[in-house]
Amino acid sequence: MIVVKELKNDKVVTIVLRGGSKAVIDELHRSIHDALCVVRNLVKDNRIIVGGGASEIAMSIFLRN
Repeated sequence: MIVVKELKNDKVVTIVLRGGSKAVIDELHRSIHDALCVVRNLVKDNRIIVGGGASEIAMSIFLRN
């Protein structure tokens, strides 16, 4: 769940992670870190390369046709 309330300074946010165990918190922390790194990289250079096998699937469809 994401809650955003009354932002007075939109350049600073606090992210609070809650979970049932240390393992869950560690996974949440890793996921948030990965997401923030993606945002940082997009701000630096907004070119995007598709992932998750999308380029291979597109090539497969092209070759089949």
